[in-house]
Amino acid sequence: MSRKPRSDSLWAALKTEENRSQVFEWLILEGISYEDCAARCAESFGFSPSTGALATFYKDHAFAWKIERAKLQAEEEKGKLPGDWEERVREALAQRRFEASFQELSQKQIIALERLDLDKRKVDLTAQDFALARQKFQRDTCKLFLEWCDQEQAKKIVASGMSNSEKIEQLGLAMFGEDWNA
Repeated sequence: MSRKPRSDSLWAALKTEENRSQVFEWLILEGISYEDCAARCAESFGFSPSTGALATFYKDHAFAWKIERAKLQAEEEKGKLPGDWEERVREALAQRRFEASFQELSQKQIIALERLDLDKRKVDLTAQDFALARQKFQRDTCKLFLEWCDQEQAKKIVASGMSNSEKIEQLGLAMFGEDWNA
């Protein structure tokens, strides 16, 4: 949750994590309608939220609840295993349980997670491309420098009494010809 809930929100009205979890279990695990959930809230908690409030509550908090539930279930599964099992086997089983918990995710949520992962990979690849381009540029520049150091024209320019900016200009013209400053 990124911001503090309003004092008149369903989140605040449910008061405890246990009550919030109960509402998610009704909506997600049992798959009941918002109308039926409102009726159950009236029975269990003494108030009946609107279907709009339930929809907003679900939209804002269900995904985080699913993640937490999946983590807890994975940890429970891991705890059921004998203590002498290899840690990797225990982790793999916990991961499988975590993944199984996410089978309830909607296609939109799955696509959003995959897009986020792809975007992260794209940023990483762009950074790698930039680093490689920079290395290539540096190597090419050094190679050119070595080639031009041995030429008489370059030696004369470097040894001249010109300022550095004039030397750069003269070397650029000598090295790149018409392409210099194009």
